Amino acid sequence: MIAVRLTSFFKSLPADGPDCLVITHAVTMRVMSGLLNNTLPEYPSSIPKNGEIWEVDFHGLENIPSIKSLQFDSFAYMNSRA
Repeated sequence: MIAVRLTSFFKSLPADGPDCLVITHAVTMRVMSGLLNNTLPEYPSSIPKNGEIWEVDFHGLENIPSIKSLQFDSFAYMNSRA
């Protein structure tokens, strides 16, 4: 269900539109990674770290983007509690 909702969301974004900020939970980030990297139904087994921030170079779902982890504070290095 999360993948279906994310697919709808990403399809609504213009491929070369303005920057946007998406705030979500770690499980959604895992599914998002699988969707953007075109690996679903398989997705990463690791959970993003607490406070982890991703920069995604998104140009439409048909293009595999670069996903870069940005860690601005010490909380991002803590282990996930999930």
